[in-house]
Amino acid sequence: MTPARDSARRAPWLRTAAQSTSRLSHSAVADVLAHISPALSREHLRNAHLLAFILGSKACELATAQGEDPSALPLSWDVPLIAAQTGLRAVELTAALQALSAAGVVRPAAGGTLQLANAMFAPQRGAAAIDWTFILRTLAGSAAALHVARAFGDLLGRPDEFGYVTRADVGAQTLYSEGAIKHAIAAVVRAGVVERDGLTKYRFSSMALGRPAHLASPLAERETASSVAIGASGRSAAATAAREEARAPVTGETLVPFTVDGVALYLARGETYELELESGDTTRRLRVRIPRV
Repeated sequence: MTPARDSARRAPWLRTAAQSTSRLSHSAVADVLAHISPALSREHLRNAHLLAFILGSKACELATAQGEDPSALPLSWDVPLIAAQTGLRAVELTAALQALSAAGVVRPAAGGTLQLANAMFAPQRGAAAIDWTFILRTLAGSAAALHVARAFGDLLGRPDEFGYVTRADVGAQTLYSEGAIKHAIAAVVRAGVVERDGLTKYRFSSMALGRPAHLASPLAERETASSVAIGASGRSAAATAAREEARAPVTGETLVPFTVDGVALYLARGETYELELESGDTTRRLRVRIPRV
């Protein structure tokens, strides 16, 4: 199924009316952390950003439920819970909190709680559509995957539509190496948080957008028939292979290699595929059935 057809079948942003569009701004946090002396290492910066993201997401979740300003809400400093969410050790969380406090991102509040500075929040286009509670629960314990998911939230103007995001874009946001980013993106796709079309086009999944199960994207569920147009360059075929590869760990299906016109595809067992092969003005249609065994 082409991205255009699939996008047409997707539901409206069901969460928009209920969700606050104000989020903790990654760029605002980055600006103040850059002025800490001595300068933080890349690892310490990543940890500080991840903790800020976790605290900011919790504040926005509470603000939505209570109808309050997220910066006015006290947040508990529960080290074991935050360690489980982030995959960071207690000593790393303590250092990250010290950095955020020194930068003015967080301040102590009554009863040993924390509050986030109001200046750190800003409207974020598309933030209302994303179910960050689901994402944090799904990716709990994987710092790199959480960083990447947060970066996609910033980089995709419309989280429910495919947009171009390169590893360099994600690297600038997360401070990870290209290899680490590649593995983290694969993990986010396998977890069903983000869907991939080709090598650089991504969008958030229906589950990550808080949509009912019956509106889930066909890229993340089993289909009885799929159609894809394959141009002379083979880019569409490569996109199909990437989608099927990303889908396999989630559905548990076994993929079978299949080559057509020199383009390698990976097709799921027990499925029927309708392929359109385009070359110049000529279009050939091919129906492929992959046996279950």
